[in-house]
Amino acid sequence: ETETTISQAVALASDPKVKAIVWVQGVPGTAPAIDKIREIRQDIAIIVGVPAENPDVISAKADIVMAVDEISMGKTIPDQAAKMGAKVFIHYSFPRHMGYATIAARHAIMIEECKKLGIEFVDITAPDPTGDAGISGAQQFITEDVKRQIEKYGKDTAFFSTNCGMQEPLIREVWKNGGIFPQQCCPSPYHGYPSALGIDVKGHEGDVQYMLDQIQAKLVEKSQQARMSTWGVPINMLMIDAGVRFAIKFGNGEVKANDLDAFKATIQEAAAARKVGNLDIGFYTENGVDYKNYLLLLAPFYDFAATTAAKPATETTTAVLPKFNTDFKVGILTGTVSQGEEEFNEAQNQVKAYGAAIVHNTYPDNFSSETETTISQAVALASDPKVKAIVWVQGVPGTAPAIDKIREIRQDIAIIVGVPAENPDVISAKADIVMAVDEISMGKTIPDQAAKMGAKVFIHYSFPRHMGYATIAARHAIMIEECKKLGIEFVDITAPDPTGDAGISGAQQFITEDVKRQIEKYGKDTAFFSTNCGMQEPLIREVWKNGGIFPQQCCPSPYHGYPSALGIDVKGHEGDVQYMLDQIQAKLVEKSQQARMSTWGVPINMLMIDAGVRFAIKFGNGEVKANDLDAFKATIQEAAAARKVGNLDIGFYTENGVDYKNYLLLLAPFYDFSK
Repeated sequence: ETETTISQAVALASDPKVKAIVWVQGVPGTAPAIDKIREIRQDIAIIVGVPAENPDVISAKADIVMAVDEISMGKTIPDQAAKMGAKVFIHYSFPRHMGYATIAARHAIMIEECKKLGIEFVDITAPDPTGDAGISGAQQFITEDVKRQIEKYGKDTAFFSTNCGMQEPLIREVWKNGGIFPQQCCPSPYHGYPSALGIDVKGHEGDVQYMLDQIQAKLVEKSQQARMSTWGVPINMLMIDAGVRFAIKFGNGEVKANDLDAFKATIQEAAAARKVGNLDIGFYTENGVDYKNYLLLLAPFYDFAATTAAKPATETTTAVLPKFNTDFKVGILTGTVSQGEEEFNEAQNQVKAYGAAIVHNTYPDNFSSETETTISQAVALASDPKVKAIVWVQGVPGTAPAIDKIREIRQDIAIIVGVPAENPDVISAKADIVMAVDEISMGKTIPDQAAKMGAKVFIHYSFPRHMGYATIAARHAIMIEECKKLGIEFVDITAPDPTGDAGISGAQQFITEDVKRQIEKYGKDTAFFSTNCGMQEPLIREVWKNGGIFPQQCCPSPYHGYPSALGIDVKGHEGDVQYMLDQIQAKLVEKSQQARMSTWGVPINMLMIDAGVRFAIKFGNGEVKANDLDAFKATIQEAAAARKVGNLDIGFYTENGVDYKNYLLLLAPFYDFSK
């Protein structure tokens, strides 16, 4: 979705008051986005962190670029190990990783540095997590091998792995067995430590000092506070902090956009504010060319032995139904907060409710290009024999082959998938149960809701690209027919495509201006609907301000468009659906719009996880079979009732005369804000 990335960046730059953009991570599409920005704004400062594009490309586009100095870690990691008393240094990797130039260069430096320090360097080839053993096999190897190496070489043995997936078992086993752990491959308090040491982050997301204190408390338990470390700050957070500080100075006219000395000073200023200590800052060189605005950063190690540790957070438990009658677990696979906040928060709700009986994994943000990692995460869940079922929302690309891999090792596991991205005939043949939103049937339900709210005219905003999608076109045709039956005038309005020249800001500006025009033309009993997610915020805001009718969003949820449109602060209430509904209601009452605007009473992805977990528990208890559709439908209604949503309409997918009865299509009731 490079075009969307570019549009979002250009939208920021289109506001003349925006004087600088801080972009972390610099994903593919950053360089062409900067080109687009420069076409309209030569006066804007652009600071990029963690770039994915080649140094020669991105350094020519951005004013300042920041990356981690991975190669120099070849010296700093052995140095830290030596300070911790290491006599032996174990380096875990595998041929695929050692084929990467950066890892190979760092490895060579490590060998030389260990030689200088009098530390024995030991290479150990671990299983490749993308190979036949999968991530679970690689993790099991680490779990078993750390103890072997400590028995062989003694406790003054330092351990390092080049692979992210190995960090959790590596940290855990070094902690348990008394070895040395200088840092992870990607140093951060959040990488491996929370899961390895059983630290609950809930309610403390983004609080780095809390995380450091909790790690410290755990290390003290095993007298490991002087033998394990990491960096004292997630470097991506520091990049944003420093970037914003510099951007303010630029906006104030205190510095120029490319003032490298001022920027380096600002990095140290941000580090000092976080009590991190001074960073080492270099620049990237390749083939004799110095890219001096491509800064390479190294943060100091955090000394867990330096201060008294805080007490670990108190665990909380919540009484819930149904109950686990035997000793088993349920796996949940979701996106991260950045890719799927609703389902991530619901998974965390389930963890909070059931504790260790729920195992929550996430697939990578860039799931479309990291299918192997997605598969590995799913197989890792299934590799635990206590996991009897997996609830997977969203079913991103890679779900079907992941299920194939799981079935090779576990035929007894139930797999429930929500919001599938793969074709219905493919995914319904793999999963036991699939859930999706019944978008086509919304062609009837949305006009019906508009009619109940008093609509005499129905405005349908879209654009040719969207109208070329079969589902949207089919829903549109049904809407026209339904409006005709209801005596509602149907009006098609072509809005700018957010991926076009005007970008998302242009599309949003069009909606902002046009809603008022249409209400002036047709009156306040005009209902509005748009096929595009990016248009929902201005559409909701303008309907609210001008007194029109808004039956639902394209993707109905209390969280979609409403919070930003109505200025609702979600902080501290993430995942609390009733809080959000109450806040929306209060805002609607301010404008007497509570009977003229609506949405569904639950984010459907959250309900899918809730129902999936409830059914998974019944399955684990031996009460239902994995493919018992009647039992699953009843469980959906049970979950909906617990949330006071009302009964859902549940159908199934049909295509070319074939019924996919385990591919369930869901429609939730509208929420009545007037009650």
